Amino acid sequence: MDYSNLCTFRVPDEKDRAIAIGTLVGEKFTLKKSLNAIIPFFAGIKKPEKGDWLFEMEEDGQTYDTYRSAWINKLSPEKSTIYLAPFEKDFDPELLQNLQKIVAAYYPKCKVKLHKTIAVDGLEDLKKFDDYREKYQYEAGQILQKLKPKVTKEAFCLMTLTMKDLYYVRKTGTLLVINKR
Repeated sequence: MDYSNLCTFRVPDEKDRAIAIGTLVGEKFTLKKSLNAIIPFFAGIKKPEKGDWLFEMEEDGQTYDTYRSAWINKLSPEKSTIYLAPFEKDFDPELLQNLQKIVAAYYPKCKVKLHKTIAVDGLEDLKKFDDYREKYQYEAGQILQKLKPKVTKEAFCLMTLTMKDLYYVRKTGTLLVINKR
């Protein structure tokens, strides 16, 4: 069966991509020059196929101006700890220690700590069976809301580690920004 006509995503052309970058008003000349120099090296996105996120979900896209105006979590002496928290109990301890070293190397100004396994109550209520992939998926937005109380004041971020397949139901607001200001 041909599913290509079910996809609502429209591949952006060169004009769309230029609009997404915007005028860069207020940006340094070096940034403008750098962006203009690297643009030719990026191929446009291909039309998504069945099973791809953009085939099945509608996305608004993000312009550079939208990105610049978004809230950004900034590192500070008060907020400088990255917590790595496994979601399942069966994560290999050696894997967790190696991930801790990698994250610490990538974020040298942060303390990186292993958090105890986070058990999220009611996880079974957040799953659905995906017929196409023939496995269960868990709703990421609700899981993130359950994790919000676990984010401490000194945390730059809490990274949860899972082998579960996640999906997201689009609602209003931003999915990935969970912060105690």
